[in-house]
Amino acid sequence: MHRDEPSLQSELPLVSERAAIRAPLEREVPVVPVIPNADLPAPPPESPAPAQTARIDAPARQQQVAELRLRADRGDTTGALAQLDKLVSESPDDVELLCERATLLTAMSRFDRADADVRRALRLDERHPGPLLAAGLLACKRARWRDAIEPLRAVVALTPDDASAHYYLGEAYNHIDELPPALAAFERATALDPRNWRALKGVGMVLDRLGRREEATEAHRRAREIRAS
Repeated sequence: MHRDEPSLQSELPLVSERAAIRAPLEREVPVVPVIPNADLPAPPPESPAPAQTARIDAPARQQQVAELRLRADRGDTTGALAQLDKLVSESPDDVELLCERATLLTAMSRFDRADADVRRALRLDERHPGPLLAAGLLACKRARWRDAIEPLRAVVALTPDDASAHYYLGEAYNHIDELPPALAAFERATALDPRNWRALKGVGMVLDRLGRREEATEAHRRAREIRAS
């Protein structure tokens, strides 16, 4: 979030304010007698000031996340995680940063920490697609395929153009032998991302299991071509 810029009024000299404060004091002030044991309501207690949480503006965060992903893709997952730990410590309520760290921890098979980040992100915003997708990915990585279906279905309901969510939903359905919804999810993923050879391979796998051999062979051929290109 962008910080509020100082208003022009805050830059004005304080002479007029001091005069306004001093003027009433120079006039005679009537004395009001104090009534003992007056039945007056007690003033309400002051609410504590809300804690201030550091926040990162969207462009800066996008740049940082891009750099982290590149670092992880190059194999420096430990360095990427250390940098993410620092960012999350500065912005502990940043849902997207929590999801990013959960996804990296899942890839590193550090499931307990990933689960803690997913749960915290869901408590902060249970309708945000990021924590739901992270929960689905974590369940898939743990081979808890049935547990993956509910959050992934929620993701595709919230963001129907998310190709990765459709792909992982297809994987989950395929692993519990629900072949028609698995095929539909894989086909939707390939329609959204024609270069997703893994989703196309999933189409071939399900078609093969359904006994549709020729279609399965063609899907596998296209997946190999895309992967090799």
